Amino acid sequence: MTEKDPSAPKLNPYTHGEKKVLDASAIDRILNVTRLPLQPGFGHRFIKYHLNDLVYFSIAISLFTNYNIKVLKRLRKYFDDYEKLSLKLQLSRDFPPVTPREWHLKTLKWFEEMEADKTRGGRPKDSRLRYFLPRALGLYSTVFGTTPTPTVAKTDSQSDGPTALFVAAIIEEAGRYIDHNGVDDRYTADQKERIRWISATGDALEAQLKLGLKIMNSDRKQKIQRPAWQIYAEFFASPVARR
Repeated sequence: MTEKDPSAPKLNPYTHGEKKVLDASAIDRILNVTRLPLQPGFGHRFIKYHLNDLVYFSIAISLFTNYNIKVLKRLRKYFDDYEKLSLKLQLSRDFPPVTPREWHLKTLKWFEEMEADKTRGGRPKDSRLRYFLPRALGLYSTVFGTTPTPTVAKTDSQSDGPTALFVAAIIEEAGRYIDHNGVDDRYTADQKERIRWISATGDALEAQLKLGLKIMNSDRKQKIQRPAWQIYAEFFASPVARR
C-alpha cells in the first residue's frame, strides 16, 4: 500500500473514496490465499473493479452513524417549530425564509418514512454485513465457478474452506486500508471500533458466512424471494457487469 499523505483528511463518509481501496497487489493477495483457478473471462481487472466497488460502499456504510427514534422525533419538533415560528414572523422587518413547498412536502415524507422504519426496529443492526456478504459470495461464485460454503477450520490440523479464505482476505485488506488512513477524530472511541470492519476468523466468520448465504432478496424477473448471493452471482456473470 502506498505511503499516506500526512496532510490528507482522515476517513469519514465524505473523504472516503479518494483512492481505490484495493490495489493490484491486494487483489493478488486475495486470489493467492483463495487458491482457486479463475473462470475463463474473469481476470484481475474485473475482480479489482467489483471488489473496490463492494469494499468502498461497505466502508462508507460503516462510516455513517445511526440514531434512534427519540432523536428523530426531536429533529421533527425542531422542524415543526421553525415552520410555525417562521410563518408568525412574516410581518416582521427581518422575517426568516419560509421553506419552499416542494422541499417541505419531501421533508414531511422523509420524516414519515424514517419514523416507520425506526418504529419497526430500523435497518439491520449491521447493514454493512448485509450489504457486503451476499455480494462478496455472489462474486466468489461467479469468478471461481463454484457454490460458496461456510466451511471454516475447527482444529489446528484443518484449514478454512476457499469461501472463508476469500471473504477473510477481503476483510483483511479492507482493514489495512482503514488502519492506513485513520478515522476522523470526530468519531467516538466506540464508533471507531465499529468501523474496524468485521471479524474474519473462527466461529464469528462461520456465523457471518451462514448469515450471508441465508439473506434473501426479491428476484424482479421471477417475482420470488431467492438467496441474495445467487442474484448477485447472476449479475456479475451478466454482460452489464463485464462491460
